[in-house]
Amino acid sequence: MSMKATARAHPIQGLVKYHGMRDPELRLPYHDSISVCTAPTNTTTTVEWLSESEPADDVYLIDGEEVDGRAAERIEMVVDHVRELAEFDHAVRFESENSFPSNIGFGSSSSGFAAAALALVEAAGLDMSLPEVSTVARRGSSSAARAVTGAFSHLYAGLNDEDCRSYRLDSELEDDLKIVAAHVPSYKETEEAHKEAAESHMFQSRVAHIPDQIVEMRDALREASFERVFKLAEHDSLSLTAATMTGPSGWVYWQPETIAVFNAVRELREEGVEVYFSTDTGASVYVNTREEVRRRSRESNRRDRHRDRRLGSRRPRSRPRRERSAILNTVCSSAAELAFGDPDDDGVVDLTEVVARHRISHPRNVHRFDQSVLLDTEDLEQAVGFFRRHFAVPDLRGEFAGEPFGFAD
Repeated sequence: MSMKATARAHPIQGLVKYHGMRDPELRLPYHDSISVCTAPTNTTTTVEWLSESEPADDVYLIDGEEVDGRAAERIEMVVDHVRELAEFDHAVRFESENSFPSNIGFGSSSSGFAAAALALVEAAGLDMSLPEVSTVARRGSSSAARAVTGAFSHLYAGLNDEDCRSYRLDSELEDDLKIVAAHVPSYKETEEAHKEAAESHMFQSRVAHIPDQIVEMRDALREASFERVFKLAEHDSLSLTAATMTGPSGWVYWQPETIAVFNAVRELREEGVEVYFSTDTGASVYVNTREEVRRRSRESNRRDRHRDRRLGSRRPRSRPRRERSAILNTVCSSAAELAFGDPDDDGVVDLTEVVARHRISHPRNVHRFDQSVLLDTEDLEQAVGFFRRHFAVPDLRGEFAGEPFGFAD
């Protein structure tokens, strides 16, 4: 019997975000949370349970580097729980690779522990539903529970594994949502922020406010109301940050580039573009928009190219426009490399197969609707220039300037 498996999971964007843990060992959150998975960014994890005749120590590798310290302890919590469920004591070799940077506010722990839990359970031969696997992943990261069930998911708070698990939420917004993930370089310590969450004088107010937010978010997702969902997510980002900033350590994660993206998004919205920002714990920003915005932008760009061909030459650009175009190309080159790699490697356990095998009522791959791209922003001009150009809409701004970078097909 093979005791090796590979799994891939996508990170999450928190919509109604959790903050603080009632039980830091089992990672039981104080309140419910809802998120959406972002693709094609992903974590791919391969695990192998070694036979008892091969005595060895556990080995944990992430992006080719051996893991130790607190990171290794968190992986061990998940590994030991699977050992307990499988009733064996095999050593494990664990190798994980991220297609995007970690510790920058894009949920690498969510995809990391989701992929780890699925691969460990699969390799151990355990027959578990995705909500059950979510309780395994939760021991590494509460957000990972929602990355296991994928798409739009709801993690229920509770004091045990029967209550504190994640379930997928159906919403027609899956086919409409497009995300630009703006990477603002800034290291952050999410775990430390969670530890001291309850010490903020604003924490109890947030906990009291969350149930209404959850009810509103579930209803908005069922209604497939883009405006309601992402207005709530934007508001929740500000609420989360208020609680984080007022804890004992006074964590301030946002950078000037973060605020620049906020301002650009709000200016675009004032001009009629359906676009909202959202952050988790970190400086990086999710910019949420709709398929219609992308479609109109691409149609405008095609019209520009057709006109250029008809005139027999590419129309000249002003110097400022050439400079902005160069910035956009520079910014998007790394995004394309990170976001458009080959999504299928031989031997990867596709979650579609897992869902089908367990006869879950969602036969599609609940993780992989490719709706996001990672964008590096290293200065204000790049951040503002990207969003003001990328979301330009002809009927609002005249000509659409620039190539249609930024979205995965």
